[in-house]
Amino acid sequence: MALKREIGGILKHSTIYGVGNILHRIPPLVLLPVYLNYLTTEDFGKKEIISLVIEFLGIIISMGVASAMSRFYYEYKDRREQNEVVSTIVISYAVVAGIILSALATQAHHIVSMISLDAGDHILVVLALASLWMNTIYLMLCNYLRIREKSILFVSISLAKLTLTLTLNIVFIVHLGYGILGIFLSTFIAALAVTVMLSVPLLFKIGARVSLPRLKEIVSFGAPLIIAQLAGAIVHLSDRYFIQSFLSLTSVAIYTAGYRIGNSINALVNSPFQQIWNPRRFALHKDDDAKSIYASVFTYYLFLMVLCGILLAACARDLILVVGRPEYYSAPAVVPLITLAYILFGAQGHFTTGIMIRKKTKLLAKILLITAAMNLLLNILLIPRYGIMGAACSTLASMFLRLVLTGWISQRVYPVHWEWLRILRVFGAGVIAWCASSLLRYPETFDAWVADFDAYSGHLRLLGMEYMAFHALIGMAVYLAIVFLPGFLRAREKAFAREKLSGLVRRFRRG
Repeated sequence: MALKREIGGILKHSTIYGVGNILHRIPPLVLLPVYLNYLTTEDFGKKEIISLVIEFLGIIISMGVASAMSRFYYEYKDRREQNEVVSTIVISYAVVAGIILSALATQAHHIVSMISLDAGDHILVVLALASLWMNTIYLMLCNYLRIREKSILFVSISLAKLTLTLTLNIVFIVHLGYGILGIFLSTFIAALAVTVMLSVPLLFKIGARVSLPRLKEIVSFGAPLIIAQLAGAIVHLSDRYFIQSFLSLTSVAIYTAGYRIGNSINALVNSPFQQIWNPRRFALHKDDDAKSIYASVFTYYLFLMVLCGILLAACARDLILVVGRPEYYSAPAVVPLITLAYILFGAQGHFTTGIMIRKKTKLLAKILLITAAMNLLLNILLIPRYGIMGAACSTLASMFLRLVLTGWISQRVYPVHWEWLRILRVFGAGVIAWCASSLLRYPETFDAWVADFDAYSGHLRLLGMEYMAFHALIGMAVYLAIVFLPGFLRAREKAFAREKLSGLVRRFRRG
């Protein structure tokens, strides 16, 4: 009954938070066609390099406190104490980070020089730093909404931010022709609006209190996570820096286009799931059947991740045909590797459960430092020789090492009996399904159309949409057929599925 209750709760809230998180993550995906068609490849690459720097700065100045909110919120039963945890985290970050980022903004000229960009790009860095400060406060308060399961409010705020961000980007980039400046300007305005809209009423409700003893405890827990997050960011982001150094900004743009497609599985599936599951796993860990729930949830999670991964990997080339130009037609080559890397990344998140429950965050930092060191080494060795494919291989190898080390150490401190046979069937089905979908090739006229893109761009986009449907259908059909061969579903799972299906049928008939 506990597992059924948890799965039902996770499905309910993950669906709502999934919508909210998709709304939050939509701009980089929906705006990808705008970037590919209205920015030069050099400007698109430049945007990614600045974003890389801002991501690293955001981790450093976060003090690790945002990651500690879920863990320490559940330490207390009294609502006043819980609210004090939230207000302590938000206010402390706002003050300290505001001072640091203001100082960095005065050095924007030096920052663009260090990353080999033009002197005039310093205004982009200033806007990005201001957006970072406001967006982090916004995300901390969104984390509080997730903890309190205020999913409707979370989705409403996310929808408001999405609408504003998309509108401003289209106005600034497409209609006004601001180019790369339009991206950073629209991000800044949207971040300012939603942060004020969310922070004022929430801080008024929970109170503006800072507990220094509590802050010390939170920072002590979160500080090792800064190192861990920096090491993780190296794995996620450093390849762009090495591609710029060894190749060009154009290569950064091409790699980013493919990376963003493969990485979207993290944004659209893994992240929404983790937003509700992370707080729930801490709330569950004292239950008698907690480990059994962890194992079953992990299996269901992998089933969904691999299914979505097949669709992305099978349809990546078709998608680029629909939204891109020939300069980006080589980008889909990295998508299967990046997609698999982020499936492993999501799986590793489940293996951290034991480490976080036992408060062994220093172990997590060590794991990520080892992974980051290997990633840097592989980037240096592979990118000069194999280009963007070398970067993708480096990312995949690093994610695999991180998964293995995390799983091994977590089992030592908090052993869980994972359902390995079912997990292997899911991965095996995924590989076979992707291979099957890859057998479908484009017609012989494809190369001729590409050679005369201006004349045949419409034909290529229609071809992409047509083949996207075929590739998706083949991949999904083969995957589901293999996974659901006899022996995968257990009796209680079949009963649960029948109950949910019957409920849907009844609602449909009443509707």
